[in-house]
Amino acid sequence: MQYAWFALIGLVIGALAGQFLRGHYKIVVDMVVGAAGALLGSYLFLTYLTAFAPAKFGGYVFAAIGAFIFLLGWRALRSIE
Repeated sequence: MQYAWFALIGLVIGALAGQFLRGHYKIVVDMVVGAAGALLGSYLFLTYLTAFAPAKFGGYVFAAIGAFIFLLGWRALRSIE
């Protein structure tokens, strides 16, 4: 259930970041890439950093950070083509 919340955070962050970043990408793509980044960021946090911070709050923070970074990386790779 926790990963469902992380995916939801990624969808929202992806949609919001897609509106603020330049480009002509579809909102659905931004949301899917944001969800993938959120799941990756929260997974990495929960796997490697839970000894240093509270797991639940940190997972949400890293889900948001992961979504934004993954979306920036996606856009950078797409602009090369």
